This record gives sequence, C-alpha cells and structure tokens, in this order.
Amino acid sequence: MQLVTTILSLFATMAMAAPSFHTSTVSSGGPLLEKRFSHTPDPSKTNLCGEAVVQYRTSELSPNASDCWEIPNTSPANNPGYWTLDAGEAASKQWYSLGKFGTCEFKIRGNTGKSQEFYFGTQDIKFFIDAHTREGYDEEGRIEVAGNAFCMKDTPGQGGGLGYCSCLGGFW
Repeated sequence: MQLVTTILSLFATMAMAAPSFHTSTVSSGGPLLEKRFSHTPDPSKTNLCGEAVVQYRTSELSPNASDCWEIPNTSPANNPGYWTLDAGEAASKQWYSLGKFGTCEFKIRGNTGKSQEFYFGTQDIKFFIDAHTREGYDEEGRIEVAGNAFCMKDTPGQGGGLGYCSCLGGFW
C-alpha cells in the first residue's frame, strides 16, 4: 500500500508527513455531491486502505460535521467499489475529490510524487468519516480532519502493494 493523504471535505492541504491546513471554497448551499474521477463498482474491493493517522482543527471556515456524515450515504460512495487515482494524478500531488455534500468534501492525493496508481474504497470513506468525525467537532458542529494512510497501489513494472497516500477528510 502506498500512503495516500485523505481530506474529508474539510479540504485542507497536507504536507508529506504532517498535514498543514489551508482553506478552500466549497459550496455551502444545499446538498452537492460530486465525484472527481472514475468509480468502479466492485463489492469485493471496498476496503483498500489502512488506518489513518489524523489531525483535527476547527475554525469559522470548517465544514459542518453533519454534511460529512452524508457523503457515505450518497452515490457513488454508497455503491460498493473503489476509486482509482491514476499514476499521473498521484505524481502531481494535487488533491482530487471523491465526494462532496453541502459544506463537506472528501479529497485524496498521492503523497510520494511517484507515478503509481492508488485505490481507495467506498468502505475506506465510510470508516474514515465515522472514525474521525463523530468526535472532535466544535460547539457549532464544525470540524476539519486530515491524515495519512497506506492504500493499495500499482506501480508500473513493479505490481501492487501498499503505498503512502494523503487523505483529507473533513468539512468546511
């Protein structure tokens, strides 16, 4: 598994080891769900990442935790399967959205700068959101979460395994 940085609609940018946050504009109106790249339906491939090491933060710009809780319940996240972050996307170290709902967005990026495909499952999103957003929000229900996790990867000429990805899951 390669390490992937995950951002939960608390879109923040993360450095390779320790996440650092910056704000990003996310729609704050009604529900908005969006996926950035290819979702592949496959019930046998929904849990492709390990436990994330996360950091929490809240501010006036943080997303509503309740919006984040809706991401796993909305298509395509509620359709068992996985997303592929292709080698070019992973090498770019840019953030790519897996889903948005209201003020919350879930983003990932490759964290090594290498050309490797990463796979992130629908169960990974559900677990990340449930494990890291049910606590830690402020009195107004806002939260930001960012962390690193190892996710399945495929390196051209080397095959699969685990790789380092940055994952931002959160709200704002």
